[in-house]
Amino acid sequence: GSFPGARKLYDNISLSPNPVIGIVIGDAFSAAAMVLQACETRYASEGSRILIHHVFLPVQDLILHHDDTAESVWKGLEKDLGKIKKNDKVFIKAMSKKMIVPQEEIIKLMDKDQAISAKKALKLGLIDQVINIF
Repeated sequence: GSFPGARKLYDNISLSPNPVIGIVIGDAFSAAAMVLQACETRYASEGSRILIHHVFLPVQDLILHHDDTAESVWKGLEKDLGKIKKNDKVFIKAMSKKMIVPQEEIIKLMDKDQAISAKKALKLGLIDQVINIF
């Protein structure tokens, strides 16, 4: 679920001179959902689930130093919050390129942070076709 990694994959797939087909069998959560949106054609098996949510920064990235003050920690958190908001906007823009719902609806889905069935993903434009693999 690394956003920087997903963004690199998204860009590489988007810029590929060859058509890339994405197939979800199982779950495509978070970064995988973003990468899927770069594919020319997107399939998901009937039992698949897709999850989109807001970009976040894990708490373990916060490292305190001996001479840190509340003010210096707060400044660092504000800087990180700016990065998170910027990355969240990039994620929303990537999702909205192919989804058939307005950005406000995408944000509501991200707020819910719940897995979406393949059928619902098709209705939202997260995928192009549900496939039966049996």
